Amino acid sequence: MASSATPVTLTPEAVRFARQSFRHPDIDKLLASNATFKASYDRVRDGIVRNVKTKPGGFVATSGLILPYYLNLSTNFMDPEVAPHIVAMVSEMLLVLHAEIVTKLSLPPSAKLAIVGMEVAGGMMVAQLASAANPSLMDKFSFIYMRKDKKTTGTAQQLEAKREFTERTSAAPLLPAIWVDDANSTGSSLRQGIDILKTDYNIDIVTALYVVDRSADRASLPNEKLVYAGLRFMEGHTVVRSIYDLSEIDPLVPRL
Repeated sequence: MASSATPVTLTPEAVRFARQSFRHPDIDKLLASNATFKASYDRVRDGIVRNVKTKPGGFVATSGLILPYYLNLSTNFMDPEVAPHIVAMVSEMLLVLHAEIVTKLSLPPSAKLAIVGMEVAGGMMVAQLASAANPSLMDKFSFIYMRKDKKTTGTAQQLEAKREFTERTSAAPLLPAIWVDDANSTGSSLRQGIDILKTDYNIDIVTALYVVDRSADRASLPNEKLVYAGLRFMEGHTVVRSIYDLSEIDPLVPRL
Protein backbone atom coordinates (compact mmCIF):
# COMPACT_ATOMS: atom_id res chain seq x y z
CA MET A 1 0.00 0.00 0.00
CA ALA A 2 1.30 3.43 -0.93
CA SER A 3 2.67 5.51 1.92
CA SER A 4 1.53 9.08 2.38
CA ALA A 5 5.18 9.99 1.79
CA THR A 6 5.27 8.35 -1.65
CA PRO A 7 6.61 11.02 -4.04
CA VAL A 8 3.91 12.93 -5.86
CA THR A 9 2.96 11.72 -9.31
CA LEU A 10 3.11 14.89 -11.36
CA THR A 11 0.71 13.85 -14.10
CA PRO A 12 -2.03 16.28 -15.16
CA GLU A 13 -4.58 13.92 -13.57
CA ALA A 14 -2.73 13.98 -10.23
CA VAL A 15 -2.44 17.77 -10.27
CA ARG A 16 -6.16 18.16 -11.01
CA PHE A 17 -6.99 15.68 -8.24
CA ALA A 18 -4.86 17.49 -5.67
CA ARG A 19 -6.26 20.92 -6.50
CA GLN A 20 -9.93 19.90 -6.50
CA SER A 21 -12.42 20.71 -3.74
CA PHE A 22 -12.90 17.76 -1.38
CA ARG A 23 -16.39 18.87 -0.28
CA HIS A 24 -18.42 15.69 0.29
CA PRO A 25 -20.62 14.90 -2.74
CA ASP A 26 -23.62 14.16 -0.50
CA ILE A 27 -23.69 17.58 1.20
CA ASP A 28 -26.19 19.08 -1.22
CA LYS A 29 -28.46 16.06 -0.88
CA LEU A 30 -28.37 16.40 2.90
CA LEU A 31 -29.12 20.11 2.69
CA ALA A 32 -32.15 19.40 0.51
CA SER A 33 -33.53 16.54 2.58
CA ASN A 34 -32.59 17.29 6.18
CA ALA A 35 -33.95 20.57 7.59
CA THR A 36 -31.99 20.20 10.83
CA PHE A 37 -28.73 19.74 8.95
CA LYS A 38 -29.57 22.74 6.74
CA ALA A 39 -30.26 24.94 9.79
CA SER A 40 -26.93 23.96 11.37
CA TYR A 41 -25.15 24.45 8.05
CA ASP A 42 -26.39 28.02 7.80
CA ARG A 43 -25.66 28.81 11.46
CA VAL A 44 -22.11 27.50 11.26
CA ARG A 45 -21.38 29.32 8.01
CA ASP A 46 -22.60 32.58 9.56
CA GLY A 47 -20.53 31.92 12.69
CA ILE A 48 -17.39 31.25 10.67
CA VAL A 49 -17.85 34.56 8.85
CA ARG A 50 -18.51 36.43 12.10
CA ASN A 51 -15.39 35.02 13.76
CA VAL A 52 -12.99 35.65 10.87
CA LYS A 53 -9.93 37.73 11.76
CA THR A 54 -8.46 40.35 9.44
CA LYS A 55 -5.39 42.59 9.61
CA PRO A 56 -3.34 44.64 7.16
CA GLY A 57 -0.96 42.41 5.26
CA GLY A 58 -2.89 39.24 6.03
CA PHE A 59 -1.68 36.15 7.88
CA VAL A 60 1.06 33.57 7.31
CA ALA A 61 -0.34 30.02 7.37
CA THR A 62 1.58 27.01 8.69
CA SER A 63 2.11 26.03 5.06
CA GLY A 64 3.77 29.40 4.37
CA LEU A 65 0.87 30.71 2.31
CA ILE A 66 -0.16 34.34 2.83
CA LEU A 67 -3.86 34.46 3.71
CA PRO A 68 -5.91 37.65 3.21
CA TYR A 69 -7.93 36.72 6.30
CA TYR A 70 -7.83 34.03 8.97
CA LEU A 71 -10.82 31.74 9.31
CA ASN A 72 -10.00 31.24 12.98
CA LEU A 73 -12.14 28.12 13.01
CA SER A 74 -11.03 27.02 16.46
CA THR A 75 -12.84 30.09 17.85
CA ASN A 76 -16.08 28.56 16.62
CA PHE A 77 -15.54 25.53 18.86
CA MET A 78 -15.63 27.95 21.81
CA ASP A 79 -18.64 29.92 20.54
CA PRO A 80 -21.83 28.56 22.20
CA GLU A 81 -23.88 29.80 19.24
CA VAL A 82 -21.83 27.77 16.78
CA ALA A 83 -20.10 24.83 18.51
CA PRO A 84 -23.22 22.65 19.05
CA HIS A 85 -24.09 23.00 15.37
CA ILE A 86 -20.57 22.00 14.30
CA VAL A 87 -20.83 18.91 16.49
CA ALA A 88 -24.26 18.07 15.06
CA MET A 89 -23.10 18.37 11.46
CA VAL A 90 -19.83 16.53 11.98
CA SER A 91 -21.71 13.76 13.83
CA GLU A 92 -24.09 13.39 10.89
CA MET A 93 -21.20 13.20 8.44
CA LEU A 94 -19.29 10.70 10.58
CA LEU A 95 -22.25 8.32 10.40
CA VAL A 96 -22.28 8.71 6.61
CA LEU A 97 -18.54 8.03 6.50
CA HIS A 98 -18.85 5.01 8.80
CA ALA A 99 -21.24 3.40 6.32
CA GLU A 100 -18.86 4.19 3.44
CA ILE A 101 -15.85 2.75 5.28
CA VAL A 102 -17.41 -0.51 6.43
CA THR A 103 -18.60 -1.11 2.87
CA LYS A 104 -15.21 -0.26 1.40
CA LEU A 105 -13.32 -2.48 3.87
CA SER A 106 -15.94 -5.26 3.93
CA LEU A 107 -16.43 -4.85 7.67
CA PRO A 108 -19.64 -5.69 9.56
CA PRO A 109 -22.02 -2.71 9.90
CA SER A 110 -21.44 -2.76 13.68
CA ALA A 111 -17.64 -2.45 13.35
CA LYS A 112 -16.21 0.14 15.72
CA LEU A 113 -13.79 2.63 14.18
CA ALA A 114 -11.68 5.37 15.79
CA ILE A 115 -11.94 9.13 15.42
CA VAL A 116 -8.59 10.93 15.78
CA GLY A 117 -8.16 14.67 16.28
CA MET A 118 -4.73 16.32 16.42
CA GLU A 119 -4.10 19.38 18.56
CA VAL A 120 -5.29 22.07 18.49
CA ALA A 121 -8.57 22.27 16.56
CA GLY A 122 -8.85 18.56 15.76
CA GLY A 123 -8.27 17.71 19.40
CA MET A 124 -10.96 20.17 20.45
CA MET A 125 -13.36 18.64 17.96
CA VAL A 126 -12.81 15.03 19.01
CA ALA A 127 -13.25 16.00 22.68
CA GLN A 128 -16.54 17.72 21.90
CA LEU A 129 -17.74 14.74 19.90
CA ALA A 130 -16.94 12.42 22.81
CA SER A 131 -18.69 14.65 25.34
CA ALA A 132 -21.80 14.98 23.16
CA ALA A 133 -22.74 11.43 24.23
CA ASN A 134 -24.54 10.78 20.94
CA PRO A 135 -25.62 7.11 21.21
CA SER A 136 -25.19 6.56 17.46
CA LEU A 137 -21.59 7.77 17.62
CA MET A 138 -20.80 5.86 20.80
CA ASP A 139 -21.91 2.62 19.14
CA LYS A 140 -19.68 3.11 16.11
CA PHE A 141 -16.62 5.07 17.27
CA SER A 142 -13.91 5.43 19.88
CA PHE A 143 -12.25 8.82 20.41
CA ILE A 144 -8.54 9.66 20.37
CA TYR A 145 -6.78 12.98 20.98
CA MET A 146 -3.35 13.22 19.34
CA ARG A 147 -0.51 15.57 20.27
CA LYS A 148 1.77 16.84 17.53
CA ASP A 149 4.70 15.58 19.61
CA LYS A 150 4.98 13.13 22.47
CA LYS A 151 5.04 14.58 25.97
CA THR A 152 8.54 14.96 27.36
CA THR A 153 7.38 14.47 30.96
CA GLY A 154 4.93 12.30 32.84
CA THR A 155 3.48 9.52 30.70
CA ALA A 156 5.40 10.64 27.57
CA GLN A 157 2.23 9.83 25.63
CA GLN A 158 1.32 11.16 22.24
CA LEU A 159 -2.25 9.88 22.37
CA GLU A 160 -4.91 10.57 24.98
CA ALA A 161 -7.78 8.11 25.06
CA LYS A 162 -8.84 4.94 26.80
CA ARG A 163 -5.93 2.81 27.92
CA GLU A 164 -6.50 0.30 25.12
CA PHE A 165 -5.47 3.02 22.66
CA THR A 166 -2.69 4.79 24.56
CA GLU A 167 -0.91 1.47 25.06
CA ARG A 168 -1.09 0.41 21.42
CA THR A 169 2.13 -0.38 19.56
CA SER A 170 3.00 -1.06 15.95
CA ALA A 171 2.21 -4.74 16.63
CA ALA A 172 -1.41 -4.04 17.64
CA PRO A 173 -4.22 -5.23 15.33
CA LEU A 174 -4.94 -2.76 12.55
CA LEU A 175 -7.48 -0.11 13.58
CA PRO A 176 -9.22 1.90 10.83
CA ALA A 177 -9.82 5.52 11.78
CA ILE A 178 -11.24 8.85 10.64
CA TRP A 179 -9.15 12.00 11.01
CA VAL A 180 -11.11 15.14 11.99
CA ASP A 181 -9.92 18.74 11.82
CA ASP A 182 -11.17 22.25 11.22
CA ALA A 183 -9.62 23.33 7.91
CA ASN A 184 -7.96 21.48 5.06
CA SER A 185 -5.31 23.38 3.14
CA THR A 186 -2.16 21.63 1.88
CA GLY A 187 -2.57 18.28 3.66
CA SER A 188 0.80 18.44 5.42
CA SER A 189 -0.60 17.93 8.94
CA LEU A 190 -2.72 15.02 7.75
CA ARG A 191 0.29 13.38 6.13
CA GLN A 192 2.27 13.75 9.36
CA GLY A 193 -0.56 12.24 11.38
CA ILE A 194 -1.05 9.34 8.97
CA ASP A 195 2.61 8.36 9.17
CA ILE A 196 2.91 8.58 12.96
CA LEU A 197 -0.33 6.75 13.65
CA LYS A 198 0.44 3.89 11.27
CA THR A 199 4.12 3.50 12.23
CA ASP A 200 3.76 3.74 16.01
CA TYR A 201 0.22 2.50 16.70
CA ASN A 202 -0.98 0.61 13.59
CA ILE A 203 -3.90 3.03 13.31
CA ASP A 204 -4.82 3.53 9.67
CA ILE A 205 -6.46 6.81 8.61
CA VAL A 206 -8.86 5.73 5.88
CA THR A 207 -10.85 8.99 5.73
CA ALA A 208 -10.22 12.58 6.77
CA LEU A 209 -13.15 14.91 7.51
CA TYR A 210 -12.75 18.68 7.69
CA VAL A 211 -15.22 21.42 8.42
CA VAL A 212 -13.86 23.62 5.60
CA ASP A 213 -11.70 22.75 2.61
CA ARG A 214 -9.51 25.66 1.61
CA SER A 215 -9.15 24.31 -1.92
CA ALA A 216 -8.17 27.79 -3.14
CA ASP A 217 -4.93 27.46 -1.15
CA ARG A 218 -3.83 24.57 -3.35
CA ALA A 219 -4.47 26.49 -6.57
CA SER A 220 -1.17 28.39 -6.28
CA LEU A 221 0.99 25.66 -4.70
CA PRO A 222 3.91 24.38 -6.78
CA ASN A 223 3.16 20.89 -8.09
CA GLU A 224 5.92 19.33 -5.99
CA LYS A 225 4.15 20.52 -2.81
CA LEU A 226 0.78 18.96 -3.68
CA VAL A 227 0.50 16.35 -0.93
CA TYR A 228 -2.80 15.09 -2.32
CA ALA A 229 -1.11 14.10 -5.58
CA GLY A 230 0.52 11.27 -3.60
CA LEU A 231 -0.54 7.73 -4.44
CA ARG A 232 -2.15 7.14 -1.05
CA PHE A 233 -4.76 9.78 -1.85
CA MET A 234 -4.95 9.18 -5.59
CA GLU A 235 -5.63 5.49 -5.00
CA GLY A 236 -8.27 6.24 -2.37
CA HIS A 237 -6.55 4.59 0.57
CA THR A 238 -7.17 7.81 2.50
CA VAL A 239 -10.26 9.63 1.25
CA VAL A 240 -10.44 13.36 2.02
CA ARG A 241 -13.83 14.98 2.65
CA SER A 242 -15.15 18.31 3.93
CA ILE A 243 -18.50 19.86 4.79
CA TYR A 244 -17.86 23.29 3.24
CA ASP A 245 -15.56 24.59 0.57
CA LEU A 246 -14.02 28.00 1.14
CA SER A 247 -15.78 29.26 -1.99
CA GLU A 248 -19.09 29.16 -0.03
CA ILE A 249 -17.66 31.37 2.72
CA ASP A 250 -15.25 33.68 0.94
CA PRO A 251 -17.86 35.99 -0.68
CA LEU A 252 -19.37 36.68 2.76
CA VAL A 253 -16.09 37.64 4.49
CA PRO A 254 -15.64 41.41 4.96
CA ARG A 255 -12.41 42.85 3.59
CA LEU A 256 -10.33 45.62 5.15
